[in-house]
Amino acid sequence: MQKLNEFITNNQADLQRFFDDILVCVSLPPLMSCLTLLVLKGASNLTPSSTAIPAQVKKNALADIYNVLLASKQAVYKDLSEQYEEGDPFFVELDALLAGDPIPSEQA
Repeated sequence: MQKLNEFITNNQADLQRFFDDILVCVSLPPLMSCLTLLVLKGASNLTPSSTAIPAQVKKNALADIYNVLLASKQAVYKDLSEQYEEGDPFFVELDALLAGDPIPSEQA
């Protein structure tokens, strides 16, 4: 916990910029490429950890991202409709991706 606190304290500006970029990026096409760019941009000046991330933690993180998108579906569609026409294949793919129910996080 102390290391996490130290990391957050020492990287506040980078973390703030990273999360600010996420808010801007959600409506930019294509969504997944944008998120990948954010991860690379946000992590470019941080030292990678040598600690392995458990598979269940990765799965829960992906589930949380999916659940946020699902909960924000109408806002995401509204923002994307400014850049894509109705019936665009992007919306068809997004509809397919967000057709499921929320994914519960699981304990490791």
